[in-house]
Amino acid sequence: MNDIKTYKRITWGLVILNIAILLFFILQSQLNKDHHHGFGPHQGPNGPKVLIERQLQFDETQKAQFEELIKKHIPLVKAQEEKINQIREKLYINLLNNKDTSVEENSLSSAIKEMEIININHIKEIRQICNEGQKKLFDEIGGDWSKIFNPHPPKR
Repeated sequence: MNDIKTYKRITWGLVILNIAILLFFILQSQLNKDHHHGFGPHQGPNGPKVLIERQLQFDETQKAQFEELIKKHIPLVKAQEEKINQIREKLYINLLNNKDTSVEENSLSSAIKEMEIININHIKEIRQICNEGQKKLFDEIGGDWSKIFNPHPPKR
């Protein structure tokens, strides 16, 4: 009889422990989902757009100009990402086949550099649509541009 009470207590203890662990993971995933990086949450593809418009206090005309910049920028980025992925694929295939990868390594470096130039030019274009007061706000953002445009912030 005493053994049955002990087993019941152990069973209830394990049930409570399992529920506590489950709640911990649920709460942890909610905290990670709601965690803000840099200037705020990345709300899908419009996250950086809305963030920049709000930070720089764009008027309606500037918002329209900004939208045009984005429409030109996105295809350039997608094409460059595709180029980078193709080079990576060749690089990995050559690595797996024990072939020389120096050409692909150089191509990958160049393609990544081109991507950064595309992004830097986009940031310069954004600055050009700013008025003098907004340019001061723009300059205050400084090194945080990489956080704004990072679509998938690193997990801790």
